[in-house]
Order: sequence, then structure tokens, then C-alpha cells
Amino acid sequence: MGLIKAISGSVTGALADQWKEVFVCDSLPNTVLVKKGVKKVTGRSSNTKGEDNIISNGSLIIVNNEQCAIITDNGKIRDVVMEPGGFEYHNDTQPSIFADQDIIGVLKESWKRLGYGGQPGSEQRVYYVNTKEILDNKYGTESPFNYHFVARDENGNLIQGGSLDLNVRCHGVYSFRIVDPIKFYNNIAGNIKEEYNISNIETQLKEEFVTALPDALSKFGSEGILPSQLVSKQTKIADKMDEILSNKWKELRGLDIISVGVKITLTSEDDKRLKDIMQMGSGKESRMADILEKAASNSGGSMAGFMGMNMANMGMNGMFGGAVSQGNNNQNQAQGIKCPKCGTVNNGKFCSNCGSSLSTSWKCECGTENTGNFCNNCGKKKPE
Repeated sequence: MGLIKAISGSVTGALADQWKEVFVCDSLPNTVLVKKGVKKVTGRSSNTKGEDNIISNGSLIIVNNEQCAIITDNGKIRDVVMEPGGFEYHNDTQPSIFADQDIIGVLKESWKRLGYGGQPGSEQRVYYVNTKEILDNKYGTESPFNYHFVARDENGNLIQGGSLDLNVRCHGVYSFRIVDPIKFYNNIAGNIKEEYNISNIETQLKEEFVTALPDALSKFGSEGILPSQLVSKQTKIADKMDEILSNKWKELRGLDIISVGVKITLTSEDDKRLKDIMQMGSGKESRMADILEKAASNSGGSMAGFMGMNMANMGMNGMFGGAVSQGNNNQNQAQGIKCPKCGTVNNGKFCSNCGSSLSTSWKCECGTENTGNFCNNCGKKKPE
């Protein structure tokens, strides 16, 4: 009786699996990365005795947009469909009397099942991989990490003393996409029973992401990018993270990082240090810009304003000192000059008593007239 039951079961099971079936997967949510395809049973062609893991020859595989269908045969990938549409399945190892009218092949299959207790000697499955951009993956650093910031002025020049090590915390969201479904299936989600959810890998991805983040952001700190400006560098940060995580994410799992949202928080002490160093770099340029703007708006005094700026910032002490010296000489001549030799008070350039020169200025070897002990032009000391 057992042998007959086995024969009866094998024949009816083999015939039931010859129905052409339709495999389809509804739209996959953001939380489901891989889902096993199921047969779509209708009232007109219900196949209640077919095996769940048998795809009859001639069955229809429907692939929706942003999905990839992976067909396996005895655990190995047989076909991969990366574009949406309907595809007819042809399987030489599982003949169908409806597709090929291969009655002999069906009988052979029935005989083969005797060795497996009435079960098929091979199985086929359809897995649907979610190829959409998986959004809103939140992350946050538990402890502060170092952000080495090199301050630069508007022209990109280094600001003296502007190298800071800031303690920052970072949080935000990132998105990724499965770009190589075969790698993801083989190394992560292979042979699942029903579906593979993001919760199965979320903790691992987040830990690796946060670990790689300080290394990715260091590039921007050395370029003078303020922490508050990182929000505008999402594309470049994503590219840098993709580069750092390439071995683990892309090569092993077939994942690509698409975008990264970054929000930085500083301690109040570091925030003040950062503001002080930026003011040091921008203060001089701001004052000079204000002087130029005022000079340009005053047509009568524009040259005076410009000269004043240069005298204050470019060290034109020689010109200014010469003008003061000349004024002092004129004032001395008006009040009378005492001769250094005989003591006679005179109003001219020479003493009326002994004929000595009364000028307080001296001429340097470089040709500059001076009144002090050192030349305003070359710095040489006044000769004895």
C-alpha cells in the first residue's frame, strides 16, 4: 500500500505542476529588501496541488518597476531579470505537457519522484529584489569625534593660527540602493523563507556608516569647510562615504550610498573658538572694504580717503615724517634759531655771527633728507 500511495502521489503531483502559473510581486515597501515570489492563483485556473517551489515550463514571471527578479534552480541562480515586464519561463529540467506536450518527460519525472518519496527532484524559486532608493536611514554619533578645521580667508589663503581641532557630534539620514542584486542575494539574503527586511541588516550598516563618517568629513575640514557648511556638501560626502565603504558595501553586498544628510553640533566653547578665528581672518579685509566704499561714495574726498587708508595700512611714515619735519623747520625759522656754536639767535639759514649752518636736517647717502638720527628711507644712522 505504501508503494502504491507513493506512485499515486508522484503522478498526481507531477501532473499538477504542469499548469502554467503567474509569479508576481506587489510594490515592495521601503522596509523590504528581498521577497520570495508566490504563484498568483485565479478561480479560472486554480492549481491547488502544485508544489510551491516548482516553476512550470512556460510560466509567466512578471517584474514591476524598480524590482529585480532572481530565479534559482536547486539553490543556484539560473536567471536574473533587471527590467520591468512579463517573461515566459523555460525550464529544461522541469518539462510541461502544456508548454511542450512532452508526455514522456512527465512520465520520467513521475518515475524520478519515486526516489524522493513523491517529491520533485529539483525546485525553482523566484526572489524579487527591491532596487529602489532606500530612504530615511537615521544615524547619529554616540560620542564626539575630532573635526580638524583649517581656517582660510576669502581668497583661500591660510589664516595664521587658524588650525583648530573641534569636538563635534553628527546626526542625520542617509539613503542607499541595491545596485548588484546577485551579490546581495548570494552574500546577504540568499534562500530566505518569505522576505528579508531592512531590520535584519540595519544595525550593521549604521555601525559601519558612523565609523567611516569622521574619515569622510576630514577632507572637508582641511579644505576650510565650516561645520555649518557641510549641509550643502551632501553629494560630495556621499561620494566620499561610498569610496571608503566600497569594499564592505559595494564589493561584498552590492550596495551604493546615494545621499547623506549631515547636521553638526559643537560645544559652546568650540563654537566661540571657531567664531573668534573667523573674525580674525575677516576683520582686516572688512575694515579696508568699508574705507574703500566710503571713499568711492565721496567724490570730493575720495583721494583723501584712499591716501588715509594707505598711510594707515601701508606704513607711509617716511612721507608723513618728511612733511612734519618741513613744518617744524618753518616754525623754527619764524621764531628764530639758536646757533649751536656761538649761541646767537638767527632767522636765516646761517648764523649771522659765526656763519655756521642752522639747518636741523641732514642728507643721507641715499639722497633722502632727514631730521632724526636714522634715515627714513634706508635706515642708516645719522653721521657724526
